[in-house]
Amino acid sequence: MKLVSAKLSTVLSTVLLAVICCLNPAFAADKHSTTQPTTKVKPPTEQDKKEVKRISLGYLVALQQMKPDLMAEVMHPKLSKRTTLINRENGKGVVIPTTYKQMLEYAATWNIKGDKFPKNPSNRATIMDMQGTMAAVKLESDRWYEYLHLAKIDGKWKILDLYWQNHPDK
Repeated sequence: MKLVSAKLSTVLSTVLLAVICCLNPAFAADKHSTTQPTTKVKPPTEQDKKEVKRISLGYLVALQQMKPDLMAEVMHPKLSKRTTLINRENGKGVVIPTTYKQMLEYAATWNIKGDKFPKNPSNRATIMDMQGTMAAVKLESDRWYEYLHLAKIDGKWKILDLYWQNHPDK
């Protein structure tokens, strides 16, 4: 009886895990994909490195020069951009998110007076790591430090994740 119970428990656990995996979007296959996922990726090329820097810097240029089309080119629609700040009222840390849509709006309007950046801004992108279709970049400008994660999707590099903070002395 214990053997049957143990086997039934194993079967039920396996079925439950399969159901969870099928229902969870993180485990389910992309419904738009016509190919099977692959783990085989090519190493990044020199062109990939140049493009990752261009895309990373393009984000700042889009804000500085008010270019929403450039912002749309460099950001992935599922962008996750965040910063952390200290709430002045209670002293607790808070996470502040910014959406893809907000970034397009900021690129069109945020620097409208031309006073958000120095006349000749210093923008620097340093590729910290690249493996296959992913890259990690440190972005430095006159006012901010930012860490970006980029992915090469359908042959194009896009910013997926961005975490930023002000320079400590600014």
